[in-house]
Amino acid sequence: MKTDLLLLEFYETKYKPLRLIGAAQTTISQYRYAIGWFGKFLGKPPMLSDLTEENVCAMMARIIATGGTPTTANSKAAYLKTLARFARRKKYIEHDLSCVDRLRVQKRVPTAWTVDDMERLIQSCRQCAGWVQGVPAAIWWEMLVLVAFDTGIRRRALLNVGMDWLDLQRGTLCVPGEYMKNATEQFFKLSHQTIEVICKSIPPQRDKLFSWPAMCPKTFYGGLGRILERAGLPNTRRDKLHRIRRTTASHVAAKYDEGRAIKQLGHLDASCIKRYIDPTFTNQHDATAALPRPAWENPREVVVEPAALEPAPIGEPLVLALSKELAAANSPIARLLDGEPMTPPILDAAIGQTGLPFYTFASLACVSGVNLRRVLSGERPITREMDRRLRAGLALAMRRYSREPETAGVRGDAESLQADPVCLLPEFFADELKTCSSVHRRTVKRCLSLVLLWDGARQVTDLRPEADLSEIDRRVAAGEIHVKTACYFRAALRRYLQWLASAKGIRGFERAIYLLGRRSLKKEGAA
Repeated sequence: MKTDLLLLEFYETKYKPLRLIGAAQTTISQYRYAIGWFGKFLGKPPMLSDLTEENVCAMMARIIATGGTPTTANSKAAYLKTLARFARRKKYIEHDLSCVDRLRVQKRVPTAWTVDDMERLIQSCRQCAGWVQGVPAAIWWEMLVLVAFDTGIRRRALLNVGMDWLDLQRGTLCVPGEYMKNATEQFFKLSHQTIEVICKSIPPQRDKLFSWPAMCPKTFYGGLGRILERAGLPNTRRDKLHRIRRTTASHVAAKYDEGRAIKQLGHLDASCIKRYIDPTFTNQHDATAALPRPAWENPREVVVEPAALEPAPIGEPLVLALSKELAAANSPIARLLDGEPMTPPILDAAIGQTGLPFYTFASLACVSGVNLRRVLSGERPITREMDRRLRAGLALAMRRYSREPETAGVRGDAESLQADPVCLLPEFFADELKTCSSVHRRTVKRCLSLVLLWDGARQVTDLRPEADLSEIDRRVAAGEIHVKTACYFRAALRRYLQWLASAKGIRGFERAIYLLGRRSLKKEGAA
């Protein structure tokens, strides 16, 4: 066995000079990144002897635990496995990492821009202000999008397009093989629209068509992200230049066939094209034409008569007004409901005043019992969201548990709801928490969180599904709630409307179901 070396030294002095002759700069950098990730995991500069199955698998697990993707973990492990295989062949180590398996990666459906999306993207490019290396930014970005759309080439080749690669008379672009992933030179035809925009950018003279200051990827993708947002298009890692490449492949395959798309993208393996063609362009996902339709004779027409909904009361929330009347003067609950700053001592006294078990109150306020314990002990600060939920929970506790015994119970059946016309939605779901199963309890809590998101004083018969859905969309756009939370709220709202519709004799439920179903069908049809 030879002397143990630093992994980075082995890569620079042994592997790189022999195995990476003529390799792309991105490939050379990826090896350094993988060694850096490995050293960060070990907490020291990695040695060749550290390339063991246990260390590499533990690094992959750390990447996943810290929010990384299986693709990232597989990529870093692949570079380390290559170094270990070369080191074993040169007898620096006695083992390789062939026993390290790849993590399972979820396959995503390719997505591409439609013609309308591309028009919005180009219009957004034309609104850019400023200059990029002497070229107006509006012309520079429009030219970049059009060349990427006409050719479908990758980012490395696109940003290195030389002026001598262009033949403006013939309208062609020749990309040398050293800039292509398959090392094969390729010709592309450019549209008249693209040639016209390129001609507008000719002064000043330059070596490259797309010159970016210092070619910083962060600033480049930041500028492209702002253009996408201004166009109203998604701005994620999967929606940058590579989505334009998928768009080119999808439109070519839809008009001709997959063989033309393979030639356009320059793939040597025909199986790769499956990751680029959006199935919605080729109707590969549509099986309705081949499926026989069940007979439907004399369909029963369902007519839903919308009932007029009374507007919600304006002013102080009902639950807060009733709670103030029931709370004793200068008591901890009354002081908190009047707006006094919430501190752990006064909150502890207020919870004790309700007379509820600790975890019952936590469920009523839609907060974690563990987090509430930490707040009372001073280990966790009271956030704005928790402050709002705790005050709503105190108000609801006073409103709910200070009634007379014969009217204290509220259940989800029609008779109980009609007997208590001032039934509040938080009370409705709080009662359901006592009897529902453990699987259903999560849905109930989300329903309760949805109600408390507004004012906690919504009555059972006060249904506003269209306004609620619009409010959820507005809060997502404003960044007040997360997109995943909004999905939970929409599902909870549907469940809540279906729930109340089962209680016959209560006005407005049929209309709520009708409006919500109509909106859902519109969204599915648009998708």
